[in-house]
Amino acid sequence: MTVAREAGVHPSTASRALSGDPVTRDGVAAGTRTRVEAAAGRLGYRRNRVGASLRTGRTGVIGVLVPRITDIVVALAYEGLDARAREDGYVTLVSGTQEDLRTRGERIEMLLDHGVDAILFSDGHLDEPPSEDAWPVPVLPFMRTAGDRRPVVALDDADGGRQVARYLLGLGHTDLGVVAGPKATSSARDRARGFTDELARAGIRLAPGRSVHCAFDVEGGKEATARLLDGAGAPTAIFAVNDVTAIGAMSAARARGFAVPQQLSVVGFNDTPLAAELPVPLTTVRSPLRAAGAAAAEAALEAVAGREPGHRVLPLELVVRGSASAPRPTT
Repeated sequence: MTVAREAGVHPSTASRALSGDPVTRDGVAAGTRTRVEAAAGRLGYRRNRVGASLRTGRTGVIGVLVPRITDIVVALAYEGLDARAREDGYVTLVSGTQEDLRTRGERIEMLLDHGVDAILFSDGHLDEPPSEDAWPVPVLPFMRTAGDRRPVVALDDADGGRQVARYLLGLGHTDLGVVAGPKATSSARDRARGFTDELARAGIRLAPGRSVHCAFDVEGGKEATARLLDGAGAPTAIFAVNDVTAIGAMSAARARGFAVPQQLSVVGFNDTPLAAELPVPLTTVRSPLRAAGAAAAEAALEAVAGREPGHRVLPLELVVRGSASAPRPTT
C-alpha cells in the first residue's frame, strides 16, 4: 500500500509491477512500472517471496545440483543458468553431489523441502536405474544423459570428438591414444565414441589399451596418460576428453621427458579459460557452456509453466593452438 501511494497508483497496479512473474509484470505500462520501481527503491521495499508463493503456488526458486562446485566447466554453465533464471525473476539454489546417486537423492529431497519450483541436475550417469520417481516438481537432467533420461540440453559431444579425430589425422597422426574420462558419463562416452568412429571411417583403429578411463580431474589425466606412455610404444597424439584431464596429460608427458607438441600432441575439450594461458596453449574443442546453462534454465522455466521442454543439442568448434603438431618422422 505504501509503495502504491508513493507512486500514485492503485495497490493492484503496484503489486503487478513488482511481481516476480514477468508476464504479470510486463502487463503494466513501462512508464508506470518504472515509477513503481523507483518508489519501491526509495522506500527500501523488498518483495516477500513467501507471501507471493502463497498467492501463485510458486516460489521463484530453481534448484541446481552439480557434480562439484569447484569444477570450472560446471561453474561456467551455472553462470549462464543463473543469469537466465534472473531474467525471469528467479533465483537459484545450488548444491554439489560429488557424483554420488544417493547424495543426489538426498539433495533433491532437501531442495523440495525448500519449496523449489524445478530442479536441474548435471551429474547424470549412464548406469542409473530406470527413472521411476514421481517428483512434485520437474526434475530435469542437463549436459549429461541420466540412465534412460535424455538431458534437456546437451553439447554435440560426438561431433566434437569427430572434429578432433579429423584434425589429428590431417596432421598425419595414426598412432593415437584417448584419455577417456569416466566410463559411466555420457559426455565422456560420446566424445570418445565420436573420435573412434571418425578414425574407423579413415580405416584406423585404436591399438589395444590405447583408450584409458579416468576421473574428470588432473590426477585422472596424469594416471591415464602414464599408462599410455609407459607401455610398449607410446602414441604420437592423445585426445583427452576434457581440458582438466588434458592438463594432467601434459604434466605426465613432461614428467616422462616428452615435449609437447614436438614428441606428443595433446588435444582437450571444452576450451575453459585456462586452456589458452598454459605454457603450451591447448588445442581444444570450444563448448558454449554459458549458453548451455542458459538453455537449461529456459527448459526449467518451460516445465514450470506446464510446457514440454524438449531436447536441445548445441554445436561445438575446434580451437587450434599450440599443443598439437605433425608427428616427427621415424628414423
